[in-house]
Amino acid sequence: MGSVALGSLLPVTLVLAALLVAAIWMRRRLDRGTGHSVRLTGAHAVHVVTVAGRRWMIGTGPAGAPTLLAELPVEASEAAGG
Repeated sequence: MGSVALGSLLPVTLVLAALLVAAIWMRRRLDRGTGHSVRLTGAHAVHVVTVAGRRWMIGTGPAGAPTLLAELPVEASEAAGG
């Protein structure tokens, strides 16, 4: 019975490890970007995020996952890295 429990635990452990690695990778990737946020209400906000030369407007709130509202043009000074 011990080997059956161990066999069931291994895939779960691997999935959790993969999720942790993905979360760390995304965090590091997003740290290189820039962003601004505007609170609309206590629970709602609009964020403008720039990562890897692309800019997005994202809405957040308590009703669900963040929503991509628009892809915005990048200003010439930001596209040149300044």
